[in-house]
Amino acid sequence: MLSFLLLFIAGLVTAVIKVNTTTKMFQDDYGRSVIFHGVNVVVKSAPYIPITTSFDPQMSLCPQDIQNLANWGFNFVRLGVMWQAVETSPGVYNTTYLQLVNNLVNQLGAAGLYTLVDAHQDVFARRICGEGVPDFYAQNLSDTCGELSPVLEGFGACTPMSKFNFTYDSNGDPLISDCLTHLFAEYYATPQAMDAFNRLYKNINGLQDKFLAYWGVVSQYFVNNNYVVGYDPINEPLAADMYTEPTYAVPGVFDKEGLQPLYQKVNNVVRKYDSNKILFFEPVQSDLLPILGGIVFNAGFNETPGGPSLNYAQVLNDHLYCCDMENEKCTANGGDPPASTKLLCERFHDQKVKLRREDANNLGIGLMITEFGACSNRTDCPIEINSVTNACDKYLTGWSYWMFKGFGDYTTSGNLEEGLYDGDGNLQTMKLKALERTYVPYYQGVPTKIYFIDTTGYFSTTFELSPNVSAPTVLFLNAALVYPNGYTLTVSNTLDLKPQITSKGNFINILFPNPVASTTTIIITPKAK
Repeated sequence: MLSFLLLFIAGLVTAVIKVNTTTKMFQDDYGRSVIFHGVNVVVKSAPYIPITTSFDPQMSLCPQDIQNLANWGFNFVRLGVMWQAVETSPGVYNTTYLQLVNNLVNQLGAAGLYTLVDAHQDVFARRICGEGVPDFYAQNLSDTCGELSPVLEGFGACTPMSKFNFTYDSNGDPLISDCLTHLFAEYYATPQAMDAFNRLYKNINGLQDKFLAYWGVVSQYFVNNNYVVGYDPINEPLAADMYTEPTYAVPGVFDKEGLQPLYQKVNNVVRKYDSNKILFFEPVQSDLLPILGGIVFNAGFNETPGGPSLNYAQVLNDHLYCCDMENEKCTANGGDPPASTKLLCERFHDQKVKLRREDANNLGIGLMITEFGACSNRTDCPIEINSVTNACDKYLTGWSYWMFKGFGDYTTSGNLEEGLYDGDGNLQTMKLKALERTYVPYYQGVPTKIYFIDTTGYFSTTFELSPNVSAPTVLFLNAALVYPNGYTLTVSNTLDLKPQITSKGNFINILFPNPVASTTTIIITPKAK
C-alpha cells in the first residue's frame, strides 16, 4: 500500500521549483503554488551523512524513514552538506561524499521530497566546539578581543577558549564531552569565534576564497539534479567582529555590510554553473532585541544576491526560536519555552514572520522559515510548534522543523530529544501530531488564506484558481492521527465549478479540469465521536 502511495505522490516532484515574482510564492513546472513542510537532517560529525541502509531511531535516513516522511506529508528536507566533509584537505574535495549525498537526494526526490543543500555550521569549526568549516581553516585563532578584553570578560563576554580549561584531543580539538558542559551559544562569544568569522567575511588568509571554492564544487556537482531545490549559503552567520566593530551589533547593519557582499559573491560562483537553483540566504539571528517580550527588526538587506533579474531563484530564509527572546526561562525549563511564555512566544513568532514576509516582498522574492522547534518530548513542545506554524500559515510561508532525528548533534541539541524519536527509540507522537498539520502543498492557483486549528483539526484554505494551471490541488491530512473519528471535505467555488476529487492514503487530489479565474475554498471539518 505504501509503495503504491509513493507512486501516487512521487509525481509531485517536477523539474524545477522557482519563485513566482508576482505572487512571491514557490511555483512548480505546472504553475502551481507550492507550500513546503519539512524537516532538517544534519549530521555534524563523521561520516557527515545519515545511515541510509537500515533504520536507526537517531542516525538513519533510510528507505523506511523516507517512506515515513512522505506518508507524514513532508515534501522538503534541509540537508547538511558539510564543508568539512566536502573539502578534506586544502583544495582536495571528496566526490565520494557528494555521490552519497546525491544518492540520498535522489531517494528523497523519488518519494516526493525536495532537498535544500545546507552549508551548515554552528560556532564555525570543531576547534571552537562547533562544526562546519574544516579545522585546517580554523588554526591560530585570536585569544583576545584587544584592549577591551578585561572589561568584556568582566561582563561575561569574550571569554577565550583557553579559560574553559578543556581537555584537547590529538587533533588539537576540545573533547566533545567537555564542549557539552556549556551552552553552545557561549562559544559564539569567544574571541576565537569572532576572529574566525571575521576571516571569512574579510577574506583573511584567503578563507573567503576557499568558501567560494566549496560552493563552486557543490553547485557544479548538483546542477543537473532537479530534486535539489536550492542552496543555503551558510547557516546562522555570526555578525563579526562585534568587539572591534560594535556597530555590527545594531540590528540590520551586518546584513547589509557583511553578509550582502558575501552572498553576492556566492551567487556569482553558483550562477557560473546553475541559473535555476534557489539561493536561500539568511540574515544574522541578532536582528532583534530580547527585551519587552522581544523586539524584532527588519533585516538589513537592500539588494538580493543576484539582483532583480534573478528574483525567481532567490528566497529570504530565516529561523524562528522563542528561546532567542526567553533564553533564561528556556534554560531553566530544560531548553524549551515554558508554557507560561505562550502568549509572548505567539507575539514574537507572528511579529518575526510578518516582518520577514515584509522584507521578502520589498526585495521581490519568496520567504521560508527553515528552522524552528528544537524542542523535547514535553507538552511545552507542541505549544512552540503550533505557535510558529500558525504564524507561517497566516503569512503563507513554508517551514522546516529542527530536526528529524538527533543525528549525534553535539552543539545545538546536547542531550535534549529534539528529533521525532526519543532516546529509547520511541516515536514522539505528541510532537509528530503537532507537525501533522493539514495543508495544501500544491495549489491549482495562488493561496490567499491558510487556517488550521491544532486543537480540533479544523482546516480551511482559500485560493484563486488559475485558468492556466491544469494540474490538481493536492491536500494532505493525517487521517489516523488528526482525524480518528473521520472528517468531512467541502470544496466550494465562486462560479460553482465542480472539481474531480480522488484520494490515496493521506493525500487528496482536487482538480478543476476546465479552470476559470475564480475563488475556491477547501474546508476540512473533523467529525465528532
